[in-house]
Amino acid sequence: MQNKKKVLMAVCNFFTNDNRVFRAADALAANGYDVLLLTYHRDDLKEHETLGHGFHLHRIPLKAKINKPARFANLLKYIDFKRKAKKIAADYQPDIVHCNDYSTLFLGIYCKQKYGSKLVYDDHEYFQDLNYLHRYPMAVRKYIARYERNTIKQWIDKMIVVSPGIAEAYEKLT
Repeated sequence: MQNKKKVLMAVCNFFTNDNRVFRAADALAANGYDVLLLTYHRDDLKEHETLGHGFHLHRIPLKAKINKPARFANLLKYIDFKRKAKKIAADYQPDIVHCNDYSTLFLGIYCKQKYGSKLVYDDHEYFQDLNYLHRYPMAVRKYIARYERNTIKQWIDKMIVVSPGIAEAYEKLT
């Protein structure tokens, strides 16, 4: 019997109403892939679940020793997520990493370097147009945009976007 290909998916939210990610994970599981989805944990949610056609959900508990200011606490929690996600990836050793956010690309790059995993970037919206980026100075936004372009060029094996317009915008950038 052939081993199932392992797909490690990641998204930086609590996975409570994320139908797009659910459908992708469920479709992969229904087609014979072993799917592990990593998300953030919150006390009112289960840490581990098996959903749909058998994909596994692992919500990672995050801690920050400092809770104020909120931006700093969120940064500490994100760093904790990165550290814990890499440990889980080391145990899982995926064949494919499916990143659903720009902020999860670190995991795909890590697995590609360490285990030779294929990297799929599922960009749910045109990253450079996201509203929350406008609160940062232009120099920071330009750095983020350049980093994303370089990441796509250097590391991404396949990219999924939600519309032809977004696909065209990324083609112009890369």
